[in-house]
Amino acid sequence: AGALAAQQALAAKWPRDAAVRALRGDLLAAGDDLPGAAAAYREALALDARLDTAHLGLVMVLLRQRQLDEAAAQVAALRQLMPQLPVVDYLDALTAHLANRPAQAAERIERALARAEPNAAVLQLAGLVQSRLGQAARAESLLSGALALAPNLVDARHELAMLQLRAGRPDRALAVLEPVLEPALADAALWQAAGQAYAQLGRFRQADEAFARASKVRPDDPALRREIARSLIARGQLDAGVRGLQAAAAADGQGIVADLALVSTLMRRGDWAAATRALDAAAAKQPEAALPWLMRGVIAETRGDLPAARRAYEDALRREAGSLRAVWALTGLDIREARLDDARARLQAALKTHPRSAPLRLGLADLALRSGQTQKAVSEAIDASVQADPLDGANWLQALELQRRLGDPAALLVRAQAAHAAVPDDARLMLELAGAQLGAGETEQALGTLRRLVQMRPTLPEGHLRLAVVLGLKGLTSEARAPMERALALAPDSPTVLRGGIALALAERQGDRALALARSLQKRAPTLPGGWQLEAEVHQSLADRKAAVAAWRTAIDKGATGEAAVQLHRLLLADDPAAAEAMARQWRASQPRDAFFVTHLAETAAQDGQRAQAEAHYREALALVPDHVGVLNNLADLLVRVRPQEALALAVRAATLAPAEAAVLDTLASAQAASGQLAAALSTQQRAVAFAPGDPRLRLHLGRLWLDSGDKDKARVQLRRAEQAADPAVRDAAGALLRQAG
Repeated sequence: AGALAAQQALAAKWPRDAAVRALRGDLLAAGDDLPGAAAAYREALALDARLDTAHLGLVMVLLRQRQLDEAAAQVAALRQLMPQLPVVDYLDALTAHLANRPAQAAERIERALARAEPNAAVLQLAGLVQSRLGQAARAESLLSGALALAPNLVDARHELAMLQLRAGRPDRALAVLEPVLEPALADAALWQAAGQAYAQLGRFRQADEAFARASKVRPDDPALRREIARSLIARGQLDAGVRGLQAAAAADGQGIVADLALVSTLMRRGDWAAATRALDAAAAKQPEAALPWLMRGVIAETRGDLPAARRAYEDALRREAGSLRAVWALTGLDIREARLDDARARLQAALKTHPRSAPLRLGLADLALRSGQTQKAVSEAIDASVQADPLDGANWLQALELQRRLGDPAALLVRAQAAHAAVPDDARLMLELAGAQLGAGETEQALGTLRRLVQMRPTLPEGHLRLAVVLGLKGLTSEARAPMERALALAPDSPTVLRGGIALALAERQGDRALALARSLQKRAPTLPGGWQLEAEVHQSLADRKAAVAAWRTAIDKGATGEAAVQLHRLLLADDPAAAEAMARQWRASQPRDAFFVTHLAETAAQDGQRAQAEAHYREALALVPDHVGVLNNLADLLVRVRPQEALALAVRAATLAPAEAAVLDTLASAQAASGQLAAALSTQQRAVAFAPGDPRLRLHLGRLWLDSGDKDKARVQLRRAEQAADPAVRDAAGALLRQAG
């Protein structure tokens, strides 16, 4: 009141001063008189249309009142008057962000970042926008920068904590939250996020306290009830958690988030009937929502009922014509059923609704690869995708993965360089660039990229780890120690980082150090198998087979998966076949659906020449995992000489699922040739060689096919390359075929 009185005195003295009127708007806005503040700002702008502070104040007041269209119009007026003012881009981005237009918000905030020295507000908004776009690494970097300038930014702190939670790093989420978690703090969102973090860490007493503080502020919030129920489920109180989710769903008469969380929990329990009933309740609340029907499709697909899944996804698409989730689900079914033309038509139709969608264009590039189009055609389709949204780091990552499948290290490096140029502060793209540089033989450039990365993101363990690995590959183990120690300090529980530290210790012949690293995880997580798996790997590297067997057994006792069982079985086979047989029977009795172990048994039988036993195991594995590329390919390869037509059907399925795998194409070519389709076999084998030009075995097979077709000149070209192989069997076979070719 005193400030307003002083302002009125100033207004009486200078009635035509726009800044004085704008000051009144600031004071009324601070007192939550938003309509009065808006009127004062407009009076100021009537006196001075170029007063940027009045424009800023008016836009912020309109946004606080959720008058988004009016705010956007005000920003447009300011842009017309002063287009070079950096705050224009900030306000435009903020308005677009609140109106749920993330692509436009990203474009504008990037301009604001480029045009002026970024302040905390700009960095916070940029981080929130990138988080909404799914660019977690970049969002984390921007939000951390905002908090470095202004530690009390609640939105930045909350969003950064949620990013850490979604990335499975609750300890880091708490490190972000705890500086502002005070008993008097009234922000329920922060307490709720802290409760989630504590629950994920198993610190349930603190989780309960955090949720209780959040409940005092928002006692009837269904979202909070949902998180409390999830906390109960996390501590093993499944029935209580399910009841909590049911209560949260019942309390929210309009929303369906709690219903869908309940569905997910019931699906994990395998209670399909109850999950379906929960979906019925969600659909009754929101009959036009697509999400319940999408989840019906997931349930049907999980149970192997593909026709029912397709019907459910189509129902979802009818309810929400622009639902990309439904489009992707149906496209996945099309690919699974080898209906590539249908998949292509579906994505092209979706592009008419979403013409700027980079992922849809990348999906078309993937289909081009699956359908056997040339590498040039696939590369052009990838170009179209990244050009559609050059700032989408997640799409760049997928584009690089698709480019990698084309098997051209030089082209991959060019693509990685373009990605880094488009989004220069994306840590994931810098890691991809370093990997591409290493793959192209540019080790020094890779080191330079990684050194820049660890300077830019000093708290990213992956950067330090990769730097240590590349230094180790160069033989600079002493230089690798510092980045490896930093990675271990940042992520002491990461198996990947620990394996890097162990590898470095073994390279320096420090077996005790390697064992100590493995056992450090055992001390921190004594009930989990990871530390004993690492110890077993170290013992194997040190050729201590007895100790390795003991460590693998302990890991299995603590819940290790089929990979540990396979490793134990291999060790026992070498020393004690009877013990290996007993171990295999016991494992199969306790884990009857472990397809990984069954596949291992099939591979072992095939290597021993036991073809009938290998075939039986492969068929059993295929029944468990019908779309497993490796199982399909290996069974096709086993059958190609005895049942070529069945082998061909299996190989076609494998090649549809993995169209750029040279080994899969090699098997398909063999099956085509055995079935009398020599021209198709030649085409397929040439694609296999194009994807792996340095594999002499593929060239041997191509040379044989050219010889079978009668083209001895082309056969000799491939066989001479194969004759240079390091493998004597390949060399001898190539030599014999060359003699046959004259």
